[in-house]
Amino acid sequence: MKVYDLLAKDSTVTEEGEKVKWIRVGVLLQKEKGYSVKIDCIPIGTSWDGWLTVKERTEKNEPF
Repeated sequence: MKVYDLLAKDSTVTEEGEKVKWIRVGVLLQKEKGYSVKIDCIPIGTSWDGWLTVKERTEKNEPF
């Protein structure tokens, strides 16, 4: 089984330019016979545009 993080992009614009922060909102599990999605939160009240990015979880990207 592969585990993927569901990430929402939270952008803020500063005088220096755009600053991007990634918020993990859930996980996607790739199973033998399909996929399962677990949503932990919905990023309302941020600059979220409705899109989620899927990134395979590795030890390097464990904490965001």
